[in-house]
Amino acid sequence: RAQTAIAENTEAYYWNPANLGINYKLKPKLTIYAIGFGVRVANNVFSSAAYNHYNGKKLTVKDKKTILKSFGGDPTFDFNGDAEVRALGVQYRNYSFAVGVGGGARLNTPKEVFDIILSPDPYTIGSKDLRADGKGGGDAIVHVALAGGFPVHIFEKNIREIAVGTTVQYYYGIQHVNLSELFGHIEKSDSVNAIGRVRAQHAAGGNGFGVNFGISAQITKDWFAGISCQNLFSNIAWSTEAKQTQADYSVRSDDIFGVKKNKQSSDTTINKESISTEMPRILRVGAGYQITSKILLAMDFEHYLNSVAGKASPRLSTGAEFKTAKNLLLRTGMSVGGDNRGFNLAGGLGWIIGKTTINIATNNLEGIVTGRRFSFSLDVKVSVL
Repeated sequence: RAQTAIAENTEAYYWNPANLGINYKLKPKLTIYAIGFGVRVANNVFSSAAYNHYNGKKLTVKDKKTILKSFGGDPTFDFNGDAEVRALGVQYRNYSFAVGVGGGARLNTPKEVFDIILSPDPYTIGSKDLRADGKGGGDAIVHVALAGGFPVHIFEKNIREIAVGTTVQYYYGIQHVNLSELFGHIEKSDSVNAIGRVRAQHAAGGNGFGVNFGISAQITKDWFAGISCQNLFSNIAWSTEAKQTQADYSVRSDDIFGVKKNKQSSDTTINKESISTEMPRILRVGAGYQITSKILLAMDFEHYLNSVAGKASPRLSTGAEFKTAKNLLLRTGMSVGGDNRGFNLAGGLGWIIGKTTINIATNNLEGIVTGRRFSFSLDVKVSVL
């Protein structure tokens, strides 16, 4: 994820379209992105080994305490995942075109919920005031992108080349769910009182657009820099089967397992003409340094400008590419922060077979140790001219 200054040809439209305008006359005139896909899932608490161990098992008091300890100092359970398939990508000179489908999901659940569910001594639940407020959601979207990068002749005495670029994307929304409120409250006085609320927006079918903008520069022969904003402007109008739902409940009992004295609930669904949403607005600043003809370094700073992705913090990413042979590329990198992803270690390979390049990658090196994450991506592209 350190691509702002160095992404080229069929990848530039996403990271920084201005890169299409840097030295484009010296690069392949026509590149075809044949196919590519990627998938990633991550959470901050449960490992795959723990899931396999506890799934379907009757939990003991010791098991419950162990699960609660796995939170460490985290106040919430954070899950996020995404997947993308790109069916086609074409770069011709300083223009590119791409078609793909992707989706993502996120969920932030307060630790108090697990305190209630997994309390080793359930009869004490409600002896203190517990409040839980979470959120989540997900989208599945088709995108069609057209991008261009154009040299500009300024600061030519100090900078070798500068370019600006833009990407215009059409979005077709397949599915949208947004849990804007997941609230729960439990307390004990002369009885156990519990209330809760779920508020959600959901729709199937929508149309919209997004605009990316970027600036890129080759400062010297070896130094590159770039700045871009993804979805600087964006909007999707979910106008098919758009609904808003709110469900409330309240329960009053002698104790958590006692006979319910009073139970009330309501479920209201309102049909909406349209639900309007934004895409993630991401500001990126990056630099690249070609140390030798075989070693490339890159660094990016990334910051979300809206809250569409859920809980996101600034991300700092660094990466390196080593050309160990004429047809083999080794890649590695790490990042800190970001949209619920924490610390990541990445690794990848690239094979150059004639005019075809095959890339595989994962940022799951940290996940191999903790078992809390998995990711994998593959793409194939051909430099035709």
